[in-house]
Order: sequence, then C-alpha cells, then structure tokens
Amino acid sequence: MILHTQLIYTVNQGHWESYTTYSWVDTSYNETKKVWITSGYFANPMHGQVIVEKQPQYVFTKWHKDSSGEEASMSLKITWKIDNSEVVLEADKRKINKIYIYEDVVRYNDKGIDKIILFDGSVPSAEEGSMDTVTKFVYAGSEESILHVYLYAENGEVGHISFKNPINGFRSININSGDSSLSPDLWLGGITYEVFEF
Repeated sequence: MILHTQLIYTVNQGHWESYTTYSWVDTSYNETKKVWITSGYFANPMHGQVIVEKQPQYVFTKWHKDSSGEEASMSLKITWKIDNSEVVLEADKRKINKIYIYEDVVRYNDKGIDKIILFDGSVPSAEEGSMDTVTKFVYAGSEESILHVYLYAENGEVGHISFKNPINGFRSININSGDSSLSPDLWLGGITYEVFEF
C-alpha cells in the first residue's frame, strides 16, 4: 500500500510550493507454525583404521598377460577397524554395513576419466571386517589415477580414504623403443600394503 502525503515548505525568497512524497508501508504479517523437534545428542565423528593390501604393485590393463598367462588384474583386500573406544552404550557403537570402492582412471592423451567401480554393496555389519575384490582394467591411467574407499556405518556416517593407483599400458612399458628388457622400476607403481587412519 502506498500513502500520498502533501507537505508544505517555507521558501525564504517569497512564495509557497507544494511537494508530494511517497513512503513504503509494510503489509507483511506474522505466522506461527508448529515444528517437529527430534531428540538427539552430539557425538564425536567416526574414526578408524583401514589396511589396504594390493597385488601386484605394478597394475596392468587386461590386455597384458600375468605370470600365469591370464589377463592381468588387480586384487585388493580392504580390512577395517572402527574406533569405538569413547562409546559407552553397546547400541551406540558404530558398525560398517556398506562399502563403496571405485577408481578414477585418468587416461592419457586427454581422453578423460574412466570411473571403474570395484565394489558397491553391503557387508555383514561389524566394527571390524575385511573384503576382497579382483578387477581387470580396460584403459591405462596416469599417476593421477586415484582409488577411493568409502566405509558406511549403520548410522549414516562415512569414512573415506584414497590413494594414487596408476594403471600401466603399452606406453608405460615401452619407454625405450630399442630395449625390450626394461626394469620394472620404470613402470608406474603403487602401494602394496598401507595403513590409513580416518
């Protein structure tokens, strides 16, 4: 709503003038609503330890053969232990019931990122446990390729670790075109055993 007001001002040099001004009138209103409040409490974030065991150290695409003549692959074992030392009630202890593992393979020659899901599913609910996967990679990936492990607790909390995991292809091993007996030190390596805290 807009109000019109007439004001009269005195002008020192001899005549009267009328001015019209406008002022804003707030037409808003208050409203009372009922809001459901759920009970809750503060808790420390989830912490724990993840042990990663990976074989082989030098991962190749499936187009290569391993020592037994099979398509090259990567085996991965994830072992976890959740720190529940500060939890008083047994019912409040955090337990892992889902794991999601994937790798972003950063492909050569600006061909983008190939997301490979190694595992995405439920595991028996436990404070401690382990699981194994075997993966064959189609594309080679640079040293910027990252493997991610997400641990999901029953209460919705998440633990996350990640590490570099390059995937060797033909370009990785043919560094010296005239030499067919290259040292494995020239291949792109990665971890074989590592302990992570989250």
